[in-house]
Amino acid sequence: MTRRALVLGGTGHVGSAVLDVFAASGVTTMFTWHTDELRASELAQRTAAAPHRLDLRNDEAVISFARNLIAGDQVPDVIVHVAAHPDWRSIDELDLAGWDDVFDVT
Repeated sequence: MTRRALVLGGTGHVGSAVLDVFAASGVTTMFTWHTDELRASELAQRTAAAPHRLDLRNDEAVISFARNLIAGDQVPDVIVHVAAHPDWRSIDELDLAGWDDVFDVT
């Protein structure tokens, strides 16, 4: 049986470390990325994980992605969610829209 994993947010520090562990363990892995195409390409080459560009804040895109996984018999056995959309403003500068944007990803 092929073990399959999906890492949401694979291009970040934590996500790339998770991809390395899965690669070393022989787990067939795919990951999502949103903005850093170069980093996604490098990770895909290094780990043999399949990259998928996805904006996790877009409900329709997430549903479409999930349906494509199901249709392609690529349903993961495990999902690791380490995606983030950081807002680097200090807490006293962060407005409600910025706060919502950060948590829409998580």
